[in-house]
Amino acid sequence: LIMQNLEVRKFNAGDYIAKELDECLEVLFVISGRYNVGYELNNVERYRKQFGPSTIIGGFLVSFQKRFNFLYKAQTDVMCYAIRKK
Repeated sequence: LIMQNLEVRKFNAGDYIAKELDECLEVLFVISGRYNVGYELNNVERYRKQFGPSTIIGGFLVSFQKRFNFLYKAQTDVMCYAIRKK
């Protein structure tokens, strides 16, 4: 059932995966590529962590109806599978 509902999401290097305060409507399962997580302060973006394959974006946020607290930006081309909140 879950596999039938997965959708492919692709992000090119430099694309935003999510921005601060964006509503989280889907969970992303990262299959390939690397992305940075950071924040914006005084209109300057600062990235502190880097993640890659086998990570999940938005699992907690979808479960508890929260918005993104951080910036998620693709460092390389990123491919994900997404499952949407209904």
